[in-house]
Amino acid sequence: MKNIHAPLVIAATAFLFASGCVKRPSKVLSDDEMASLVADLEIAEGYVQTQTLGDRDGDRLVEYVIEKHGVSREEFDSTMAWYGRNVDVYYDIIPKVEQQLEQRRRKASGGDEVNPVTDLWPYSRHAVIGENGPGSTLRFSIPITSLAKGDRVSWKLRMRVARPVSALLGVEYGDGRRHYVSRNISNGRKVEMMLQTDTAAQVNRIFGYLMADRRADLPLWLDSIALGHQPVDSTQYFKISSQHNYYKPRPRKELELERRERARMDSIRESANQMENLGTSADSPSKDTKSGRRPSNSLQTTMSKRPVSSQTGKRERAVLTTSK
Repeated sequence: MKNIHAPLVIAATAFLFASGCVKRPSKVLSDDEMASLVADLEIAEGYVQTQTLGDRDGDRLVEYVIEKHGVSREEFDSTMAWYGRNVDVYYDIIPKVEQQLEQRRRKASGGDEVNPVTDLWPYSRHAVIGENGPGSTLRFSIPITSLAKGDRVSWKLRMRVARPVSALLGVEYGDGRRHYVSRNISNGRKVEMMLQTDTAAQVNRIFGYLMADRRADLPLWLDSIALGHQPVDSTQYFKISSQHNYYKPRPRKELELERRERARMDSIRESANQMENLGTSADSPSKDTKSGRRPSNSLQTTMSKRPVSSQTGKRERAVLTTSK
């Protein structure tokens, strides 16, 4: 007898499997609601930074935005925790957030097109380091050819909540050398790093990372990520001396060739020193202690008997002259 419930069971199982990966509790905001809330929080955070408000005033402004959207604190915390565990879903709403921010910019400028700030960051301005991810670090590596020699590179971002983190910003030059700066940040939500590049080398890659010091602090929400560059400033170039240097390991074959060349040069110098000592001994003969006569110098006698015009004589005399 054919089981008429089999298709329904298969469909229900497939639905539960698909929805189970991103099962959304009732107190978690929808994607559209979350995108609108995050956009308003972005504007509020920007206002706090530009007006240099204190943390207490900033927290009050965030509470006002949450209440404006009709969201309780419990719903907001549940939503942030759920998106932190489902990072892929959060990244899906980022284009909606950026679209709403662009609409607000155009509205504020009277409908004119607003050119976004141009910098070197090719990814989204938002990021989250999730607690279910493979690690507690945000890393990036960007190939670059547009930097002028000596440009200063800056990396900036904000954390939604102040957490102790470690950050690194570095560049790699065409010859394999690397310069980098690192910081440990324990207070504040802003991360700002500046790196001075070499005026005599061309940068071909920019890299860096931000790492949470404690995995218990995850998820870590980041926004306003920017990677900029400025022309060289001669009054600030001295800071390059305080940066860390890293030299790429050289190939074994190159090191072996260098070792052989160094051994060859050492052999040449040793031969030259021997010839110089031999010449000094020929110019200053010592007396025979028994007879009181000066012994004959066989080298000097031999050299005097050889024809000066011969090729051998020319070479030996040239070597002795050069060594002196």
